[in-house]
Parts: sequence; C-alpha cells; structure tokens
Amino acid sequence: MASKNSTQSDVQVFAVLMQDKKEGQLMEMKMNEKTNEIRENKIMSIFQHFDYDGDGYLNAEEFTAFVNSILIDGGHLVSEKEYEELAKGLGADPSKGVEIKHIRCALQKRNVDDDCKKLRNCTRKRVST
Repeated sequence: MASKNSTQSDVQVFAVLMQDKKEGQLMEMKMNEKTNEIRENKIMSIFQHFDYDGDGYLNAEEFTAFVNSILIDGGHLVSEKEYEELAKGLGADPSKGVEIKHIRCALQKRNVDDDCKKLRNCTRKRVST
C-alpha cells in the first residue's frame, strides 16, 4: 500500500504535468492563431494583387488572371468565358464578382507561401477607369 507522502507526491507530479500540458496547449493555440493570421494576410495580398480596380470583387478579367497565374501550373488556361462556371462553382454571383471569401475557399488547401512567390512572376494589368 502506498504511503500518504508517496500519494501526495504522485498527485503533485500529476498536477505539474497537467499544468505543463495546459500551458503547452495554450502556446499551441497562440501559434495556430498567429499562423492563421499570417495565412489570411497572404491570401488578402493575393486577392488585392488581382483586384485591379480595388472594388473588393474579382470580375471576369481579374479572376481569370488569378486562376491562370496562381491555380494553373501550365496546361489549359482559363478564358473569361469560363469565368461564370468557375465563379458559380465557388459560390459567387458571376455578375457581381468573386469575393475574398471565395478566394479563401479556392486557396484552402494550397500552400499560400508558394502562391505568393508566384506573384513575383505575374504581370499586373490595370483596368482603365
């Protein structure tokens, strides 16, 4: 049978281990929040890069530039005619344009660090106003 001191010691060790676990979980949560914030900033930068007119939506020209520059690595390039189908597939209203939330969805499982690097190779056309 364990002594009272041994039992108290075991409880104290357990309490310290639980506190360390809680602190580790808290630190991991903070790191995840920071990682998510950095990722969101990169997605916003990508979106803004292609939102030539700054209206908060990617129209057919802007969206096809995004798709062809970021999402397609060679092969068939998307035309503005295919924009409507792609926009609807993301849940956007093609007549209104593709919003940041739709781009966030499109980039959900992608490495946005690599996508940001691709921006260096993209030429950005300005829509005349």
